Amino acid sequence: MKAKIAYNYYFDYESKIDTWPEGTSIVPHEDHKTSIYDKEKDDYIINDYYFEIYSKNPDSYFCSPSAKTLEEAEKLGYKKFQEYVNCIEHEFERRNYTTGVGYCKHCNLFKSEAFLPSTLCIICKQPTNFCYDSIKNYYCEDHAFENKDEKYLNEKKELELFKEKMKKIKESKFEREKFKESLKNVMHAIADSVSIEK
Repeated sequence: MKAKIAYNYYFDYESKIDTWPEGTSIVPHEDHKTSIYDKEKDDYIINDYYFEIYSKNPDSYFCSPSAKTLEEAEKLGYKKFQEYVNCIEHEFERRNYTTGVGYCKHCNLFKSEAFLPSTLCIICKQPTNFCYDSIKNYYCEDHAFENKDEKYLNEKKELELFKEKMKKIKESKFEREKFKESLKNVMHAIADSVSIEK
């Protein structure tokens, strides 16, 4: 099965590998670390590309090695993915992360929920990394309302505004589609009445 290409408006690329597992998404990127600035064109020349790769089987996220072409970067990413799949037994370690992520000791597979978070809610003492205040007191989702930290409250407000904005965009798209449909019906009705008059 070909991987789903997640949206990136810079690239028109179709996966070249048919054996990605179902639930795999790949996101093409330019590697800006190797780009060179062209003064004459007043633009950057991109020398290398890479993919962000998200898979549900196994649950993983990683970046492919960089390559001169997108196709080559996908091949390198697939090769790296096969190392994860062929690992005999994943054995995860935290590597100083507190959020619950882990890396396999043998193949380096990254897993977002390999462990419970090592930080505890200051109220109920349950493992969480939902939010924290400026002095690193953690709060679970149920007790987030107890977090009075200004930065957190501002982020929460921005998130709510963003969600509201996205809702309006979806609604306006729906309204536009309804309008287009009704306009199409009117045009068909006009066309039908003109043909009847003839």
